[in-house]
Amino acid sequence: AGAAAPRCCLSLWSASTVAAAVYPCFPEMFTIVAHRGDSAAAPENTFEAFDLALQQGFYNFETDCQLTRDGVAVVLHDEQLGRTNNGNGAVAEHCLDQLLKLDAGSWFSDAYAGARIPTLVHLLRRN
Repeated sequence: AGAAAPRCCLSLWSASTVAAAVYPCFPEMFTIVAHRGDSAAAPENTFEAFDLALQQGFYNFETDCQLTRDGVAVVLHDEQLGRTNNGNGAVAEHCLDQLLKLDAGSWFSDAYAGARIPTLVHLLRRN
């Protein structure tokens, strides 16, 4: 099989540097995206991270989704719980109600204690 095509995704922490260097010359060739929201300043893939990115003028996000046991898409990078929340086990082994009770912010900072794992539908419908 042939090699996969290379992908490019610029994280928020590097976006301002890259934008300053390339935007004036090639604006139609680049889209600067907030990687999992402003994941440098808030817990990744939470409303808090997406809101911070929007406040900074980033209207494009890269995010990840996993399916729960009951078939709901949640905004979470890892297939296993634990790295960015206080759960354990596979996302696919938990129903949505269980995941909505998890703390998705304390791992990042006490200031984000109580942040929740959003569903994809809630993220897309958020104003």
